[in-house]
Parts: sequence; structure tokens; C-alpha cells
Amino acid sequence: MKRLACVAAAAVIVLSAPLPAWAQAAPEVTVEDADDMLTPAEEQRLYDETANQGLPGEVSHVDYLLFGTNDENLNDTVEEFARAQRPDLIAPDDDHFADGRLIVAVGFDPRMNGVYCGEDVCEALDIREGAHLDGSIEAAKDYLRDGQTATAMLASVRHAGDMDAAARDREEHAVSDRNGALFLGGGLGVLVAGGGAAVWASRRKKRKERIEEARSDYAYVMEHYADVAQRLDAIDVRAHSLTSPLANSKMRAEWADVRDRFLELDTTVQSFRGLQSSSNDETFYAHYDELNTAEETTLQVITAENNIETMYKVEHGDAGARLQILDDLKKDLVDAETSVDSDSLRQRVSDHITQVDELRRDLQAEDFLDRFIVLLSDVAIVLDAIDEQEFSDVKRKTERTVPRLYDSDYRVGTGVNNYVPFFMLSSWHSSDVAAHEAAQTSTNTSFSSGFSGGGGSSGW
Repeated sequence: MKRLACVAAAAVIVLSAPLPAWAQAAPEVTVEDADDMLTPAEEQRLYDETANQGLPGEVSHVDYLLFGTNDENLNDTVEEFARAQRPDLIAPDDDHFADGRLIVAVGFDPRMNGVYCGEDVCEALDIREGAHLDGSIEAAKDYLRDGQTATAMLASVRHAGDMDAAARDREEHAVSDRNGALFLGGGLGVLVAGGGAAVWASRRKKRKERIEEARSDYAYVMEHYADVAQRLDAIDVRAHSLTSPLANSKMRAEWADVRDRFLELDTTVQSFRGLQSSSNDETFYAHYDELNTAEETTLQVITAENNIETMYKVEHGDAGARLQILDDLKKDLVDAETSVDSDSLRQRVSDHITQVDELRRDLQAEDFLDRFIVLLSDVAIVLDAIDEQEFSDVKRKTERTVPRLYDSDYRVGTGVNNYVPFFMLSSWHSSDVAAHEAAQTSTNTSFSSGFSGGGGSSGW
């Protein structure tokens, strides 16, 4: 590990902001850059210019930490590094950063930056949490995005030590809060009443929506529940008659699940047998949960029935059904082909589109099902490569639930040889990106271990 330390002399040439009158002796500076994210010249800048950033006497040490790879919660990386490599950064109580410490950290994978402080420094600079901490972290971001890492870290130090900036940060935060309150309440004079009115209006709107949904669910159940109940045995027989690999153990378990849940609906349906379309809103509101469950389960059985019927037709040579599943697969592959950046992956997808077209011209082939299953397996491999190579730019936070037999986005073949359609992979990735971007905008001051150190981090 590359670790250097120096005490800046009083005669350091001032290259940045002038030293405030209340600034004390220059702090000791250390740079921890094991992954060589800084050039030697950039590192020297940190030693040369830190003394010129206007820090108060409480700051006896400024520690710059750089990580080529790090946790998504940079706070955890900083704490773990301090405990393993720099125990002097941890206070004797083992629950805070050491007094006198101002720590500026940058992580490059994922891209995060943070500012941390010993308890006395947190108090003096008002950066334990809140507006001035946010401003100190934000001060570095544009420079980091431009590749000016040393300038970025100095910007965080300078902003943290600038009490005028601290006052501006607090005022801007207060103005934002006041504007939000005024918007919700309609003015300071009616803030409380306005807030109460907003809550009341929101609840009233939600209640109205639930009543409308309950009425819609009731109409659907009354139209379809009895028919589905009469067909259920026939659907079950059809499901168990499937013999191809399309009807794998996953598909059979999903059918058993939705079938059994439908059988359990009888008690639920009996609970609202007395309902009529003319019943009042209060009655529908009271039965919202039962109606919602009945509607959802009935719809799921119908969806499963349609998918089972498609599989049955495919197994028995129905040209229309076979063309349908091939068209669904081709459309999904075309979307993948136009979305990926990798030339090699795009070519592999294109090759599979050609195979789909070949099958479309041979719908009555005796080996149609065998060829389709092999094709799904090959497609699953290339889509998995796309997921790993193209969709790994952010941490996966979305729960990856593969569409089930009774889901509206289920496609025949889903789950066979680990095949998941591209549109699902893309949807999961979009959700991951949205979650990542939301996390980037707010400062995280928590440590997974429960450590109570001051400061925090966010994404750049």
C-alpha cells in the first residue's frame, strides 16, 4: 500500500482560497491510494494544497482515502479499511472516528464519494449530517465526473471548512423546507390546517379508488368465477396431459399453486354472496380485500388455462399456436438485438433469429418441439451473457421473479432450460437503474455494522 504523510509548513505557497484569520496550524495529511487512482502529481497536490483550504484548529489531520473497488455503501468500505489498515482513524470508544480527523473518500466501482469526521470536527464544521455535509460531498462530484480526482477531494475539504458555505447550505435547506411546507399548506397561516386537509384529501381519494376497484372486481367475479369453477377439472386434466419439456416441474408446480388457491376461494366468495351491484359504497369498501383476492385468483386461473391450452396445441402440431410462440420469441430477440452494445453478442442473437425463421418455415416438422427446446436453451445462454455483460453496471436490487404460468407476462417456454425472455431482463435492469439513481441523490449516513461515525456518502 502506498501511504505518505507530511506536515505542511507555514510557508506553503497559497494556491487555493486564502487562509481565514481563524485558521490554525496546518493539519497533517495522509493519502491512502493502494489502487493508484491518483498520479504522483495529483497526490502531491493533496499534500501541497490541503493547508490552504481554510480549516479550523479542530482539524489536526486530513486523510484522503481512494478505493478502486468498494461497497455500494462507501461508509462500510471506509470503516472496514480504517479498522484493518488505519486503526488510528477510529476513536478509543470504537464507535466513532478519532477526534481531529477530517476524512475524504472516493470509491470508483461503484462511483461513490464521502466526507467523514471525528466528533470534535463534526461539531466544529457542522458535517455530522445535514445540509453542510451534503454540500461538502456535492462539491466534489462535477470534478470527479471530469476525472479531476485531486481537485474534487480538495473541493470537499474546502467546502467543509467554509463556514460561509455552511450558512448558505443551511439557508438553502431551510428555504426548501419552507417552500415544501407552503406548497402543502397553502401558506404559513394555514400550514397545520392545510396539512390536515391534504391528508384528508389523500385518504378520501384512496377510499374512492378502493370502492371503484371493489365494484370492478365484483363484476369480474360474478361474470367469470362460476364458469371457471365448472371448467377447473377439465383444465387440470389438460395440464396433466402435457408431455413435452415445455411442461416442466416449474410449470406444473405453478399450476398446482393457482388451482389450489382457486379451490380455497369458496369461503371467500361466500363472504360477499349478499352483495349486489346496487349495494352501497360502504358495503363494497368493507369487502375490498375478499373481492380483490377473488378477482386476482380467478384471472390467474384463466391466464394459466390459456397458456396450458397453447402448450397443448403446440404439442399436437397446431400451426397457429406454434407460429405464435415463435413470433413471441422472435420479437423478444429483435428487441435484444437492437439493445445490446456488444457486436459479438448482437451477432449471436442475430444467428438465433435466423434459427427462429427456419422453424417458422417448418411448422409441421416431426422434430419441431425438439428443435424449439434446443433453441430455447441456446437463447438462454446468450441472454444470460447479455445480462452479465450489459446489465451489470449497477447493483441488482430488483427481486428477479421469473414470470409464472398464471402471470400476464408469461411466455410459453419460460423457465425451460433457464430461459427467461429478454424483456424481463431489461425490465429488471431498468428497475435497478432507477433504484441506483434514486440512491445517488441522497446522502447515506448509516453504517451496516451500527458504527456511529459522523459523515456520509452518496454517488457521483
